[in-house]
Amino acid sequence: MRKTVPLAIKSELTMSMGLVGSLPIRAVLAVIVMAIPALMVVLMPVGPLEFRFGVALVLILGGLGASYPKVDGIWYGFQLLYRHLPLTNSISIAGSQRVRATWKGDMLEQSAGSPVKSLPIWRGAMEIPHVVTRPHSPDFEAGLIELKPGGWRGILEVKGPATALYSESFDMWGEQLLAFIGALDVPAQIVTVVDHYNATTAQRYFDQAIQRPILAQNHIYEGERELVGVLAETSIRLRTFLVLAPGTGHADGMPVGASLLELGMPPSPPREVVQESMNQALRLAGSFGIKVKHVHPKTLVDFLQDTVVGCQTAVATERVVRTGQNLYHLPLTITKLPRQIEAGSVLESIIGVHQTGFVSLHLYPVTERHAQKLVVREAKMHNTVAANKSGFEVSDDMMIADAQILLQQLAQGERLVRTALTIDLTGASVMEVEAAAEQLATTLEAKGFEVVHPRQPGLMPVLAAAPGGLPLKRSLHLTTRPIAAALVPALGTALNRPSEPLLGINAFTASPAYWSCWSSKSNNNALIFATSGAGKSMTMKTLLYRHWLQGSNFVVLDPDNEYEHIVLAAGGEYHRIGDGDALNPFSVVAGQSPEEGAALVAPLLSVLAADMARDSQGRAIRYLEPGDASWLQTQTMVWLRNLNSVGMSPELAPRLSGFVDWLSDYAGRRAVSDQDAERARRIVDRLRFYTMGKAGQIFDHPSTFAIGDSPVGIGLRELTADYGADLTPVMSLILTALMHTLLTTRQRLIVAIDEASAFTQSPDAGHVLQQLIRRSRKLTTGVWMASQMLEDFLGTDLGNVLMKNSATTFVMKLKNDQAHLAAVRETFGLTEDEGYFVMPGERGSGLLLQDDGTKVAVHIVPSDLLLALGHTGAVEDEYDDTEEWDELEAA
Repeated sequence: MRKTVPLAIKSELTMSMGLVGSLPIRAVLAVIVMAIPALMVVLMPVGPLEFRFGVALVLILGGLGASYPKVDGIWYGFQLLYRHLPLTNSISIAGSQRVRATWKGDMLEQSAGSPVKSLPIWRGAMEIPHVVTRPHSPDFEAGLIELKPGGWRGILEVKGPATALYSESFDMWGEQLLAFIGALDVPAQIVTVVDHYNATTAQRYFDQAIQRPILAQNHIYEGERELVGVLAETSIRLRTFLVLAPGTGHADGMPVGASLLELGMPPSPPREVVQESMNQALRLAGSFGIKVKHVHPKTLVDFLQDTVVGCQTAVATERVVRTGQNLYHLPLTITKLPRQIEAGSVLESIIGVHQTGFVSLHLYPVTERHAQKLVVREAKMHNTVAANKSGFEVSDDMMIADAQILLQQLAQGERLVRTALTIDLTGASVMEVEAAAEQLATTLEAKGFEVVHPRQPGLMPVLAAAPGGLPLKRSLHLTTRPIAAALVPALGTALNRPSEPLLGINAFTASPAYWSCWSSKSNNNALIFATSGAGKSMTMKTLLYRHWLQGSNFVVLDPDNEYEHIVLAAGGEYHRIGDGDALNPFSVVAGQSPEEGAALVAPLLSVLAADMARDSQGRAIRYLEPGDASWLQTQTMVWLRNLNSVGMSPELAPRLSGFVDWLSDYAGRRAVSDQDAERARRIVDRLRFYTMGKAGQIFDHPSTFAIGDSPVGIGLRELTADYGADLTPVMSLILTALMHTLLTTRQRLIVAIDEASAFTQSPDAGHVLQQLIRRSRKLTTGVWMASQMLEDFLGTDLGNVLMKNSATTFVMKLKNDQAHLAAVRETFGLTEDEGYFVMPGERGSGLLLQDDGTKVAVHIVPSDLLLALGHTGAVEDEYDDTEEWDELEAA
């Protein structure tokens, strides 16, 4: 949501000069000073009056010209002064040294350091602060550091919002954070560390998670491992810290030590005050919906070592600042805010350059009295300027209106805050950081920001991005909390556990995304929705293989016979039902008592023996009267007792034709009544169909495969061609066998169902699937379903049950229809911005939604060979050589 920035009052004092406009105070003073000799020249009785007036005008304009121009956002007179300060080029090692640093091309050369013996009045304000707290001290362990000079600071880690940058939830989180900091009523600094994931660490996690024996020359494994490292190195990780610095700001929001009158008086908050602020922050955070915690000591060391206050050495030059021996810093500061701003616009620009660094937002509270005083002063200045102008000046009228609105808001309880936003880009080479800085500055300026690369004085520019460092005065702005919230550089990184299977790239943060179905606390089930060609099958294949690498087994119900290569690559077996492979319904009774075996197989036999009918929604269903179903289960139990088949192996399991013959004999000889005999004959006639012809090859032969310790793919394309849309018997049989497997195994098993709408269209098969899902909640089993038909899930009772029992939903590109989008947004609670990820959406991308409220936009990234294996058979047309997948492969 775009917000109007009111006034955007800078820290620089100005004075209205009527028709001339507003001039900085230094320019006004320079004009006054030069007016004295100018007046003397005019009054001198020497030469023509016109000549004397000309000389006087030159003197006044000379004073104005010498005081008004700026370089890098500061007056060039100060720039010249800074060049001669002892700390212009300095090293910070528990003190300050003078060095001479010169550039030869892109190589920095420096002389040996010599101690600075005298820093007259500059020492207090210009001496470089450094951390004196030892890493293993109790204070450091508690997140407290002491700067010398500068006093104590408290550092907490903040968990950012795991949501889209421009979403309403992101905006609300930023305002809650500002309200939380406002409740603390102390100067604070939000520092976000932007860096890359470590490729070696990511690959080590990958190796540790592998639970399968990897054969030599396994190129898929090698490609997956390489991809994990590449994505880690090229992706962005964001970590946000809150630095509390009580006592470092004045009541008007100006930081202590930022004024020339305060040189030699740096802020120095005592430890006890900072500790109390830390305790208060930990107590209040939860009530504002903000998650903060103590910083782990190792994280704090990593955080500080690359900052100017925490490093061992730092050399400042006009181009960049170098810390240590090989990390270059280039600071940028925001000197003007745009008229319209959106929450997340700054952070989006920073993420877009894919460069490491620090983003710092200083926040100094302003008391109510000073806020009103500052706004009234600004309003009076613009009123004076507008009154002295003959023409119509839109900007002054806007500022006057803004001031009036601000005064009303202040009367209603709004608080003002003074902000300073600085970005410190870091890199291993000068050219790298300079190119990134140019790109970032261009992006921000296109959004209406004014960006300056401050080069002086010495190390001071990068202190604004260091924890507890003073901000640059030129970047200070007085504004409201909602506008300050829009500048907050914090964003949570969801799905960031590298020990889990790689998913792809988190589009919100440009960081690697990892996901395991086993990490959910509620269930292990998942749904994937996408229109044809959006990449749902490739997504399913990629995730199945990566879960298999980490020890999970899987079974795929494949209506189009397109998973064969992935199954074989995982060392499994692929079977085509209707093309020589058979499934014996009675294979599930092996090892069971007659009572247990009958309970398992009777529901399947009821499906085979049922009448065809239509439900209230017009869908074909198989219906067997309750009395008939009960009778069939009883006869099954009696038959199994007669066969004494307890403990029988699958190879010796009874066959359907034997049971049909036994029932036929019962109907002719042992029926107790004509009604009983008629019931037996009716059921026999229906079951006998599955013992003859093509159906007999499937149902009346010993099972040619079993679901065991290796992946199994079950292709149904041939069966679909023979039976049309009615796959209910086969689906029911397979799911019944799966339920039997769940009861006898303790391995992690994933049941993957492509085109799951077949189950929502078939209430009978759906009923068995529903039983499987409910049983899987108590077992180490996950049911994954992919479908093009979202309507079948939204519009059926079974579909709603399946959705409610799925902890994860991945909504990919859907058909471009506004009514459809409205239904999707309502069902999944998507904002308008989140809706763009699914409609129009991009191939291979979508929104991953979890039942804990997490929503992440993800680009699925398979490795090259895994992608090639997915482009087989029926999916060849679905994954043509398009730009989107070229980009993913290039990544």
